[in-house]
Amino acid sequence: AAEPTWAHPTTLAEEGGVLLRAAPRGGTPAAEGQEQGLWQAVVLLLRAGPKGCIGVVINRPTGLRVGDPRLRSSPQGAEDSANVNEVDLGDLAQTFSGSPLYFGGFRAQAMVHIVHGRGEVPGSSEVSSGVFAGGLQGALDLVRAGEAAPADFRFFLGCMAWGPGELEEELKQGLWHTAAVSRNLVLKQCVALPTPLWKEMMELMGGEFQEIARKNYPQSPA
Repeated sequence: AAEPTWAHPTTLAEEGGVLLRAAPRGGTPAAEGQEQGLWQAVVLLLRAGPKGCIGVVINRPTGLRVGDPRLRSSPQGAEDSANVNEVDLGDLAQTFSGSPLYFGGFRAQAMVHIVHGRGEVPGSSEVSSGVFAGGLQGALDLVRAGEAAPADFRFFLGCMAWGPGELEEELKQGLWHTAAVSRNLVLKQCVALPTPLWKEMMELMGGEFQEIARKNYPQSPA
């Protein structure tokens, strides 16, 4: 049977999971540029706690692939820092050469983050129901052994980061909606989607969220 697709509102304390950008915020030209980059962004939280939060934007494809030679000229590290010196970036670029590369956020833009649905990957940890992050070397080993496909993994450059209390304050300001969503939505490759991921999630949450989506996409069928 096909995996069910769902999304429902939640709170950061209850389930964490996913943030959906709700509203722009004005300010300096630099801040406005960043706001434009976050328009209808969907962020998967990788870590959330009293020391701050880290996540990756999952619906911003860069148009680049992991094997792009321009990326190999820049220093890159793995999200799970214990593996930084163990991952052969040449092997990574070759094994995942055709995998789309996503813009993960405005912080640490030379760092590679990996998200997947493979709980058996060494070095990975579950960040939401059935969704795992980390384990770059483990993913490389599984694919090279024929036990996983490159399409099972999503790659991100950079991340979103909030200091202690910062995300909570942005939630109070109404800048984000928090949602729990099915793993197939998080793991979906967001390239040439018939329905934008932000819109799909908002509509699945129903009620006021569905109305917000319709206002942003007035030409969409009812």
